[in-house]
Amino acid sequence: MLAIGIDVGGTFTDFVVFDEDKGQITVNKYPTSTGDPTDGVMKGLRLMNIDLSQVRRIVHGTTVATNATLERKGAKTAALITKGFADVIEFGMVGRYAGRGYPGGHWNPYWVRPKPFVPRPLRFEVTERVSPRGNVLTPLDERQVTDFIHTLRKEEIEAVAVCFLNSYVNPAHEKRVGELLRKNLPRHVAISLSAETVPEFREFERWATTVLNAYVAPCLREYLKKLSGTLHKAGYRGEIFYMISSGGIVTESTAADYPIRFILSGPAGGVAGGVFLGEMTGYRDVITCDMGGTSTDVSLIKNLTPAIAKERLFENVPIKTPQLDIATIGAGGGSQAWVDGEGALKVGPQSAGAVPGPVAYGKGGTAITVTDANLILGRLASDSLLKGRMKLDRDLAVKAIESLSRTVKVPDIYQLAEGIINIAVTKMCGVVRTLSIERGYDPRDFVLVPMGGAGPMHAVAIAEELGLTSIVVPNNPGNSCAFGILTSDLKHDYVRPYVVQTQKADIRKIRSLFKEMADQGVRALREEGVPSDRIAISYSADMRYAGQLWELNAPARLGSKIAEMEKSFHQQYYKAYGYSRENMEVELVCLRVLASGRVDKPTPNRLKPERRPLAKMKKGQRQVYFRGRFMDTPIYDRDLVTRDTIITGPAVVEELGATTVLFPGWRAKCDAYGNLIVTRTRATRKATK
Repeated sequence: MLAIGIDVGGTFTDFVVFDEDKGQITVNKYPTSTGDPTDGVMKGLRLMNIDLSQVRRIVHGTTVATNATLERKGAKTAALITKGFADVIEFGMVGRYAGRGYPGGHWNPYWVRPKPFVPRPLRFEVTERVSPRGNVLTPLDERQVTDFIHTLRKEEIEAVAVCFLNSYVNPAHEKRVGELLRKNLPRHVAISLSAETVPEFREFERWATTVLNAYVAPCLREYLKKLSGTLHKAGYRGEIFYMISSGGIVTESTAADYPIRFILSGPAGGVAGGVFLGEMTGYRDVITCDMGGTSTDVSLIKNLTPAIAKERLFENVPIKTPQLDIATIGAGGGSQAWVDGEGALKVGPQSAGAVPGPVAYGKGGTAITVTDANLILGRLASDSLLKGRMKLDRDLAVKAIESLSRTVKVPDIYQLAEGIINIAVTKMCGVVRTLSIERGYDPRDFVLVPMGGAGPMHAVAIAEELGLTSIVVPNNPGNSCAFGILTSDLKHDYVRPYVVQTQKADIRKIRSLFKEMADQGVRALREEGVPSDRIAISYSADMRYAGQLWELNAPARLGSKIAEMEKSFHQQYYKAYGYSRENMEVELVCLRVLASGRVDKPTPNRLKPERRPLAKMKKGQRQVYFRGRFMDTPIYDRDLVTRDTIITGPAVVEELGATTVLFPGWRAKCDAYGNLIVTRTRATRKATK
C-alpha cells in the first residue's frame, strides 16, 4: 500500500509517495493551480500514475486559509460583541505590530493599523455582561439577538464571530447565542464562539483569533469538501489527514472545526521533517530553513523538540492558538529586487509569485528576482528546474538586471546579481539570529537543514555568515514539507483557564481540569482509530511571577504538587532569561494538555554501498560565479550520487525539486539515506554576529 504526503504551496504542489511494501520514496512537483488548488493536486497525482485505490493514507498541507487571509478573500463576516466593546478588534492594543516588510515599534513612520476583518457596520453590540469571576452582571438580551439575526440574514452573512467579555470564565451567554444562530441562520453560515476557539483571557487576542477563525471557515470548509469528494470519486477509500499549525495532523472529520489551526499548515510540515531528519542522522539540535518561491520559514529545534508559540502575529493580527514557533521572512526565489526612495537596493518582501513569476519564466515578469540572479551567476541552469520540464530564459534575466544596474549605477551585472543574493541571505540570517542568539542559543551549536526549492542553493552562504560548520541537505529537499507531514502524529490541544496564585490554588481542581482535558483527548483519538498503546498525554501550565504581564509554559504531570509546578516554572524562567526569582510569588494562568496519537512513520530503505566513479555522476560543467569571479564548476546529478560519495566544492548538485550549491572550501558526503552531509574543508570568510 501507499502513503502520500501532499503540500500545496504558493508556486508548486509537492508530492511524496511512500511505498510501504518496498520502502521506496517517489517525489514530484506540479505547478499550483491558483484558482482551484484541487485541480493541481489531481493533475499531479495523475502525472505520477497513482492508483488511488492502492493508497492507504493521504496527509495534506494546505495554504487555503493562509491565502484567504493574505489576500483578504475570506467570507463576509459579522461579529456579535458585548455592548460597549465593538471597536476593540479594530484599535487593538497600544503596541504597533510589525507589518510585512517593515519593522514594528512606536518609531516606525510607515506603520499602518490593519483593517479589521469585520467592518464597523457588521459589528453588533449585544446587551450582556459577565464579571472576571464569571458572575452574570447583565443578563443576555435574547430579543436583541433575534433582531440581529434578521439583519444577518438580510445582509447574507457567511460567517459570524461571537465575542463576549469574560466568556472564557463563563461561556453561558456565548453558547446560548450560538444555539440561536445555528437554529435561525442557514446551515452554511460558519459560527465561531470565542469561548470555544480560545478559552483564555486577553480579550483583544481572543476576539481577533475568533474573528479570523470565522473569516476563513467557509472557504476552507468548501475546499476540504471538494478535495475529499474529488479524491474519493477517483478511487481513494481512506480518510484524508490534514496538517495543522501545531505540528500535528487531524482527521478529515474534525479538520474544519477550527480552521484557524491551518494558518501555518504547510510550513509546519517542514519542521516535522526537520525533527525526523534529526532522528535519522543523529543531530539533535537543528535549524530548519525552508526557502520557497515567496518566503523563507525558519525554525529552531532543540534536542529534537521544536519550540511552540501560544501566540503569533500573522498579517498584523494576533493568533492565539498553539503553533510551531516559525519565523517567516519575505525572501524567496521569487522575491523581487527594487530600489527605495533613497536609492538603496532592497530584496523582497514583494514577490513575483507563480504568475508572472521570475523574469526568466517568460510569463511577463519584469522585476529581477533571486531566482533570476542565481541563473545569471550560473548557479541555476536554464534546464535545471523540474529536470528540464520547466525552462528558464537567461537572456530575459540578463536584460532585466542590465536595466536595474543602470538605476543603481552598478555596471557589473554579476556583482549586482551576487549582491541581490547576499541581501536575501542577510535577511534570512537575521531571522536565524532572532530565533537563536536573542533567545540564548549559539547558532554554531546547531546544524542547518535547508529545505524548499531554493534552500540548498543558499545554505552554504547562510552557514558562512552565521559561522556554522555543518549542513544536512535532506534527500529530496524540495519536497521536505510534503515528507514531513507524513511523519507527523495526530494531535489535539486543550486549554483551561485558572488564574490564581499558586499559594491559593486548589490542587484537586488542577488535577480535575487536567484529567478532564486528558479524557477528552483520549476519546478524540480513539474515535479516530488510535489504539491505546499509541496514545500519549502531556501536561503543562502557563505561569508567571505575581505582578507580571506575560507568562511562560512549564511542563507538569497529572499528579504534580504545587511545589513541583513552581519548581518547573522557575527552571523554565531561568532557561529563558538566565535568572529566576524563587522567593517571589508565582501565579497560575491556565492549564494545558496535549493528546498525541502516534502514526506509522515512513522508513526509507538504506542505500547499498556502490563503487561508482565520480565522473559517472557528473552531468556536465559550466562557469559559476563565486565570491567575485567565475570558476569552472562540475555539475552532478543527485539521483546518481551513491552512498559515501564525497563531492568537493566548487560544485553544483541538481535534482528534480532543488539545486545544492557547494562553495569552494566546502564538501558534501552522501549518507546511508541519501542525505548530503555538508561540512567545511577549510576556513572561509569570517562569520559575523
